[in-house]
Amino acid sequence: MVRIRSPAEKQSERFRTDHLRVPDNVRFEVDDVEDEEWTWPDNYFDYIHSRFMVASISSWPRLIRKAFQHCKPGGYFEMQELDPRFVSDDGSLAENSALASYSKLICEASAKYHRPVPYHHEYFAWFEKAGFVDVKQVLLKSPTNPWPKDKKLKEVGMYQLLAHIEGLEGVSLGLLCRVYDWKPEEVKILMAKLRPELKERSIHSYQTTAVIVGRKPGTSQPSETLADAAPYGPAPLTPESYTTSPREMSALAGEPILCKTLNAYPQWAGQLRFAKYDPDAGHVHRQGRLELSYGSSTDPGVECILAEADFPMSSILPPEETAKYWDATHVDYLGFLDMETEFALHDSKEFEGLPSMKVQFTTFTDSGIAIAVGMVHSLADAAAVLTFMKDWAATNLGLSSINRVPNLQPLFNPSLIDAAAAGNIDAKSPDPSILEVAAKLPVHRFDYWASVGPSTPEWALSSTKIPLELASQSQDIKLGKPAPYHSWDATAPCSHTILFFSAAETHAIYLQAAANSATRISHQDAVLAHLWAALIRARGLKEGEEHFIDVSIDGRRRLQKPLSPSFIGSPIFNAGVSTKALATTSTTSSAKDVSDKAAAIRKTIAKFDGENLAALLHEMCFELSGQRRWNCFLGDYHTIVTSWVGIGMEEVMFEEGKKVRWAEALIPPCDGVVTVGEGGVGRDDAKEVHDTRKEWWSQGVRLNVYLRSDVMRRLMEDEELRMFAEKEWCGARRIDFETKSGGRDKF
Repeated sequence: MVRIRSPAEKQSERFRTDHLRVPDNVRFEVDDVEDEEWTWPDNYFDYIHSRFMVASISSWPRLIRKAFQHCKPGGYFEMQELDPRFVSDDGSLAENSALASYSKLICEASAKYHRPVPYHHEYFAWFEKAGFVDVKQVLLKSPTNPWPKDKKLKEVGMYQLLAHIEGLEGVSLGLLCRVYDWKPEEVKILMAKLRPELKERSIHSYQTTAVIVGRKPGTSQPSETLADAAPYGPAPLTPESYTTSPREMSALAGEPILCKTLNAYPQWAGQLRFAKYDPDAGHVHRQGRLELSYGSSTDPGVECILAEADFPMSSILPPEETAKYWDATHVDYLGFLDMETEFALHDSKEFEGLPSMKVQFTTFTDSGIAIAVGMVHSLADAAAVLTFMKDWAATNLGLSSINRVPNLQPLFNPSLIDAAAAGNIDAKSPDPSILEVAAKLPVHRFDYWASVGPSTPEWALSSTKIPLELASQSQDIKLGKPAPYHSWDATAPCSHTILFFSAAETHAIYLQAAANSATRISHQDAVLAHLWAALIRARGLKEGEEHFIDVSIDGRRRLQKPLSPSFIGSPIFNAGVSTKALATTSTTSSAKDVSDKAAAIRKTIAKFDGENLAALLHEMCFELSGQRRWNCFLGDYHTIVTSWVGIGMEEVMFEEGKKVRWAEALIPPCDGVVTVGEGGVGRDDAKEVHDTRKEWWSQGVRLNVYLRSDVMRRLMEDEELRMFAEKEWCGARRIDFETKSGGRDKF
């Protein structure tokens, strides 16, 4: 089982992105602390705080005297000052190292600029000389990177490394360029020399921060300060503290790096809700339209969960050796995302304070780690989630290697989708000529409001009710096509099987389909058609009965003005591809059937071009409610197909040279769901072919299939499903990678 830590120890928190907010009882006044006379009267402040003023003060004794002068009797002055010198207690930081040389250079430059860098013991003496009593000083050592074994210091080291990688150049430019007349390019070269040592965990370097607190004599009694409650003190940091445990490192390092990555995705930490209904305020305020606010202290944040599994990770993964299939029914992948807290609008009502995104780290008994990311679908499709995962992994890699930390630039701009719609989407009524174009697209448009019936599941009944805001129009609302709930038994047990087709097998399927088709098809079309034919046989459909695969299409590159691959959102459309069940299953008829299905897939998807999608968006903008229709379905006559081909899973690399072992969509076990992807992250059965040109299928094809259990059993017993697996058919083991697929392999 996967155990979420109990309330007393549960590690679950909301990460909120950086934002600017000034409390009502705070005001900022700009003044020069080094002026001879401060603008406030003597004995004025209860508390004065100074932090990180290193290399900014010409006379520290004078600053401390002025603080004493303007503190009330009994008031406090606290300083927290970093010593920028990098040092080590065990000699692992050599005197001729880049870090040691930088320390000397920056302190000399500061002194030449008449802003000397004191040693920490000097502050204590200056406090007492100025007249402060009860002076206390604590030295806090901050490791340069996560090399210590101590968990607290390890976490501090991760944040310090992040601060140095991002900020050291900024704090160095002024001094080095003004004092030594360096050019900015020379500073960048210096930073490039420092970066490998900053990340090198065999160098046990650190910097020290002094926290000094003094009280001005008077009637007030001493109280606890940071110096009294320091979490760790100046004990030596030695090689015995050093560790490189990847499990420990990943669990602890994930959170700060996750926070940094999420700062480039502040929208996902925001509050998702329905916009206020106002039919006269344009398309964004029509019924059931979503609204997202972010950048506030009241944002629900992104929920992060730490969990433990009492079994090895290997038990939920397919075997390393090449296999035709793997039965994953026993694995509850949904269990790797805790749902104690629901998502915003999970019931189309509740949203206040509920997150739109969750991230769960699960550690296993064999030291494996699983990361699950859950998201409200309207904010991200698979491509958007993968963009985030690649950014997160690249940030982690940049902080743990000599690589630079990337400048993350995801694009969140929903108005680009609005702009892609044809006509005036804020008009009072739609354009009939545009609706006529949209109506020709093969989209199901199942109407929830028309779907009340004896076979409607109880959980779907609420969606069949016309919203209260539209109740006055209910007599005039023309109902559409009802969802065919009678053909889907949502209570029937389902099985989950992952099919692996080798590169040779995939190419053989393609060659046969292409040979019998006048339409130029792709390898993905062919493999899907091959599976589709087998699914219909497993369903036992009668001759002439219609069956659909409802294909999800990524609209980013299909719009008239294509969107960036880094566009964050869920710009997907559903195409209903239709076919008819055959009466015979001879080899010849089966081959022609697969070819026809592949051609149907290609021709249907081709209809979703920029002009037609613009018309479809126009239609969608004028739909009475954003929650009214479903363009796909499940059960006996529908299979939902999503393609992960080309979204870059192989680019997710949290550690240098180590790809993600496995990636899986968190899908409820429903009857009729297929996900297409490359042969499996980390799998490599392409050695049987001449790998002269990396095609997406050169490592094989992976099909995740969810079906009603009895249908799955018949599918796996179908000999035609793997008819090419054991044969050297049409020279399939001598693949010419220059062979062009006629269609596009990305949906």
